This record gives sequence, structure tokens and C-alpha cells, in this order.
Amino acid sequence: MGARLSKIFIFLLAFQHAYGQLNQDSLQNLFGVWVDSTVGQEANQLMYNSIYLTALRGTTTHQYFDQRVWQYGYVQIAGQRYDQVPMLFDIEQEQLVIKHPDAARFDGIAINMEILETFAFGGHQFRKLDLSNGNGFFEVLYEGKKILLVAQRKKRSTYQKIGVEFDETTSYFFVDEDRLVAMKGLKSLKDLYPDFIDDIQYVKKEKKSRLRIRKEASIIRFVELLDEKMEDSQ
Repeated sequence: MGARLSKIFIFLLAFQHAYGQLNQDSLQNLFGVWVDSTVGQEANQLMYNSIYLTALRGTTTHQYFDQRVWQYGYVQIAGQRYDQVPMLFDIEQEQLVIKHPDAARFDGIAINMEILETFAFGGHQFRKLDLSNGNGFFEVLYEGKKILLVAQRKKRSTYQKIGVEFDETTSYFFVDEDRLVAMKGLKSLKDLYPDFIDDIQYVKKEKKSRLRIRKEASIIRFVELLDEKMEDSQ
């Protein structure tokens, strides 16, 4: 046990040096996870055994959501939230990766996606959904009292003359009880909410809001205005 305590003390010193910018609560939180995995917990909830190589696979593009830089956020596993975790989200493989605690290493640690519930970084929140017609991690774009709008982000590798590249696609859905409803325009909203067609028309005409299927900001704004109007109508 003395040898283990020595290892823990050495690790803590290295961890404090590598992550000196973290606040003390976050440091203790992440360090506690490592201690649990080293000195007694049967399963480590945050770190998974698999090492993930974070090499850039595309010639000019990459497999990650948003940026290929470590971004700090939180993960939630089995109701336990861990803050200030540096992470990347590989959306080709739907794999969340956290930075290896050893600052000298350039690889990461693959989170066990089976027990991961939600995570967020860079202003984006992803949540696991297991519905009758779809499952996986979806980005929550808007969550109001009446409407839940989510996006499914995907990347597909293609082989071109200059090398491997990645094409990104995004699909938008409304969550209706236990199913996903694809958002393809105003008709999707009218079919989903037939009792609120007047509200949909109100947002379109009176609020002069347009739902542009290829402009995410316009989708979110339209849905936000509609959710408020639907709540007022009841």
C-alpha cells in the first residue's frame, strides 16, 4: 500500500503541474477518479482502458466535431458529473475522447460510450437518446416547455486524389415522446403539431421568422418563437 501511496503522490504533483489552470475542486474531482481506478474501485467511470490515437486522419479535414483542439467541458456518467475535462468528439466513430493525464502524451483515452449519459463543451451539449426509431448521441439545439430540437452530427471519410477527407452531414429532429421526427420544413411542424398550425403561421407572418432548412440559426430561432407562442396559447 505504501508503494501505491507514493505513486499517487507523484501522480498528483505531475497532474497539478500539467493542469495548473484548473480550479481546485475540478482538480480533486478528476484526481479522485484516477485514485478510484488505482486503489480500489472495481470500475473506473470516467477513464476507459482503450487508448485513442488523436492523429489527424484527413488531409485538410478531420473526424472531430467543431475543432480539432482539446476543449474543456463536462461529462456525466451514472448521474455523476465531472467538470473541466479536456475532450474531443470523434463524430465519425461517435467516440468521446478525453486528454491523457500525462501532458507529455499526445493520445487520449476513449470514454466508455455505453455508460456515458451526456457531455458538453464549447457551448454544445450532447445527450444520449434511446428512442423507438433511433439512438445515439444528439446535440440538443433547443429544449423548451413544448419542443425539444436535436441535431445528429455525422462525418464520413472519403478517398480523394489528395488523400482521405471527411464530409460532414447534419440531420435535425424533434423528439416526440419516444420517437424522432425528422425536421424537413414547416410541413414537419404542422404534421407534428396539428393543433398549433395557427401558432406556426403567426410566427411565420407576425414575427417574420423564416425556417431555413440549411441555416441552423434560423431553425433554432423559429422553434424558440414557436415554443413560446404555443405555451402562451394554452
